[in-house]
Amino acid sequence: MSNVNPFIVETALIEHLLAEIAGIQDVGSFAKYQAQVAGQDYPPLPSIYVMPDESDVTDNGDGFQVENQLWIVSVLVDHSPDSSDIDTTANKAGVIMADVMSALIGWRPSLGGSTIQGFKEMRYAGRGAPIYAPGFGEFPVLFTTGLVLTGNY
Repeated sequence: MSNVNPFIVETALIEHLLAEIAGIQDVGSFAKYQAQVAGQDYPPLPSIYVMPDESDVTDNGDGFQVENQLWIVSVLVDHSPDSSDIDTTANKAGVIMADVMSALIGWRPSLGGSTIQGFKEMRYAGRGAPIYAPGFGEFPVLFTTGLVLTGNY
């Protein structure tokens, strides 16, 4: 087995989420999101942005190592201050977050319908704290996958 680009999962996640989740205005990388914000553009809502987070490595001493990857999939929805006791922004995000979880839990990263060799199934790893910005709320959902690595020895 040859090693693959560990960040190819970002492209695969974007492709998969575009195909699986209806009603989303934009799906892309955090680099795209940051460029929009830096240019004073308001992100189209609702939207989903994907970013790699930290990783660690498992080594069982058998010639294989696994890079355990953490991926952030952030759901952005429109936010208006709500005078009621119910956070309607969180509820809007929760519906999309459930769709994201359904689309990704157990999915093995693939591009164009072909599984990317070396990657394990995606697993749900929890949620990050919501972030409220003027006009929208961001709700991070965390997933893990593993990339099996081999050496040339």
